[in-house]
Amino acid sequence: MTTTYTWKIDMMHTLNQDGVEGAVTEVHWSKHGLYSDGIKTRVPGMTKFKISDVTALHNAGNFTHLSQLTEAQVIDWVQASLSQQEKNLLDLQAEQSYEYQTKPRSGVSLEYDTMPWKR
Repeated sequence: MTTTYTWKIDMMHTLNQDGVEGAVTEVHWSKHGLYSDGIKTRVPGMTKFKISDVTALHNAGNFTHLSQLTEAQVIDWVQASLSQQEKNLLDLQAEQSYEYQTKPRSGVSLEYDTMPWKR
């Protein structure tokens, strides 16, 4: 089965500090899987960047102003910050999500009003 993965940036937090305006210090992202049978999965995550590291990039002339950032650039930062083990775990979570959606299971889903403490 063929799976196509894409990454999306869901939200970013910025900070104005140490002479740097719009320093990206936290990125909320998600890795999406599209399987050949049309099933979709989503694995969310979050990556933090130290303001001291961002300031060092700024001082070295390697800083990209917030208004000039592209989603692809931020995705590159996120992917570069992840270890191979973390990347493997993301793939495993996507596969487990796929299996959960495609394998029959027994049991009952409880809606909010049917929780035992709501009776």
